[in-house]
Amino acid sequence: MKEILNQILTEIQEMKSEQQDMKSEINDIKLEIAGIKSTLQEHSQLLRALEHRADITGAAVTRLEEKANYLQGDITHLKRDADDLRSDVVELKSNVARLADEQTKISENQKENAKILNTVLDSQHRQERVLEVLSLRSLENEAQIRELRRAK
Repeated sequence: MKEILNQILTEIQEMKSEQQDMKSEINDIKLEIAGIKSTLQEHSQLLRALEHRADITGAAVTRLEEKANYLQGDITHLKRDADDLRSDVVELKSNVARLADEQTKISENQKENAKILNTVLDSQHRQERVLEVLSLRSLENEAQIRELRRAK
């Protein structure tokens, strides 16, 4: 956008310079016309030269108007793009906030799941100890039963 604005500024400065140059040239032509009034033929040639320059200037002005219109279209397009970008940024900020909330919830769920897992592991260890005790008692009972059978 700065580049376009710099181009516009450069072209405007060039136009001002051309206008100054044209003013200077017109003044020179007026002086020449005053000096050349003695001959009608030279006077006609100068008029034709002035007409030609006016045509060139008119064409240059037309080109500059076309460029200005084109640049106006570009500026309008850039403004729309900037508005779209602002919209996207607002939406992204909203999404980031929502994701942060979800991340917090996920972290809380992970902590709860870790507590539950620890509780399950503790219960499993207790059950393993109970099974060991029951297994030992079962072996002791079987040994006592064998001894009772031998004693009969």
